[in-house]
Amino acid sequence: MAAGGNYTISYTGNNLSITPAPLSVTANNAVKTYGDAKTFTGTEFTSSGLKNSETIGSVTLASTGEAATANVVGSPYNITASNATGGTFDLGNYNIGYVNGQLTVSKAALTVTADNAVKTYGDAKTFTGTEFTSSGLKNSETIGSVTLASGGAAATANVAGSPYNITASNATGGTFDLGNYNIGYVNGQLTVSTNQTETETTAFNTAVMQAGSGSTVIAAVGYPAGLLDLNALPAAAGGLESLEAPDMVISPQLRAVRCGINLPFDETGTCAP
Repeated sequence: MAAGGNYTISYTGNNLSITPAPLSVTANNAVKTYGDAKTFTGTEFTSSGLKNSETIGSVTLASTGEAATANVVGSPYNITASNATGGTFDLGNYNIGYVNGQLTVSKAALTVTADNAVKTYGDAKTFTGTEFTSSGLKNSETIGSVTLASGGAAATANVAGSPYNITASNATGGTFDLGNYNIGYVNGQLTVSTNQTETETTAFNTAVMQAGSGSTVIAAVGYPAGLLDLNALPAAAGGLESLEAPDMVISPQLRAVRCGINLPFDETGTCAP
């Protein structure tokens, strides 16, 4: 072809190379509580570098911290991303680089409550360490024992100060791992009751002695209201009168006899000297 009459021009074609665009896919960070399993849907990621408003449908996400048994102590765990697929993008147009995310395992809430207890004044209360209940343990785990203490545990602890707190602390043993839990301890209560046998004996003896030759003994203070008619009681051998159930209004185990105009108390059924 002549150009301006001085040249003959020829055209030669060449190839246009299109190289893959760089694309970065990053797994999102996540948090879960110990004892819960983490399930990924495949959409927990971000991307950088997509062209022409293209999209990625999903990626494969995995972590060793997914399991419900994954411990807090190993946290955070890597979340790996791979196998981007779906959406409108074409994998052949990109060089994909995957960036890990992190899965943090937080401690589970655990409550340990001391059991309530009752003891009689004069008795010491000994705790074995198993008198408690728990709420919040995961993966069928157990607690072996806790430390239990109370100001009412001593034999000298008075009824007047009752109920006393029972404090729980230092959960240990069993199959649970303390590092996986935030433990809250809840107090129980120790109730100190009167020595019922001694109280009943003293109260009834006093009531009988004070009755003199009267025919009625009123139940002692602190006991159910009721009347005890001595004259209505059956006579025992030798002209004695015994107090037995159902006439007994304080304790069916106690006995008293009537000796003359005075009424001394005697559990054996004979007149006191």
